[in-house]
Amino acid sequence: MNQGVHGVDIIQYVAGPVARVCALTKTLTRPIEVEDTAAAVMEFQSGAIGILKGTTSLYPGFPSAFFIHGERGSVAVQGENIITWQFDETLPGDAEVMKANVDMNNSMGSDPEAHTDRAHEACIRSFLEAVREDKTPTVSAEEARKSVELILAIYHSSKTGRWVELPFTG
Repeated sequence: MNQGVHGVDIIQYVAGPVARVCALTKTLTRPIEVEDTAAAVMEFQSGAIGILKGTTSLYPGFPSAFFIHGERGSVAVQGENIITWQFDETLPGDAEVMKANVDMNNSMGSDPEAHTDRAHEACIRSFLEAVREDKTPTVSAEEARKSVELILAIYHSSKTGRWVELPFTG
């Protein structure tokens, strides 16, 4: 939950709500009280299928990665860089998307010191602005709860060895 929640946020933002999940979590290499490795197969309400893998067990460590593949195109994001942006039709702005990449730090997966605080700063800034201006933050509590619910369903699936339907109430 600690590291993987951000990927869970992105998956649901891009692919939509998850209908059910089947998962396995384990503590394999780190002397910690929680899992260091998780894998889940998700069926989305749209009928699409997704795979989530999260681990802090890799050597030498890798930046996070997100892939989405469809019948008309594919996108791959590694760290904060779009490394693939290919579709059966080219649209205005496609070239600009590929120019928006940032420097890649391949140690990010295993080195906590390698992570920047940019994304967290933006979230905190949005939250403070919402409090000051009495408005909804960029990510509301309701939206954040969806990721916690999916992670709890992943834990439950790992414990029971069964598919878990969402919404999950535990």
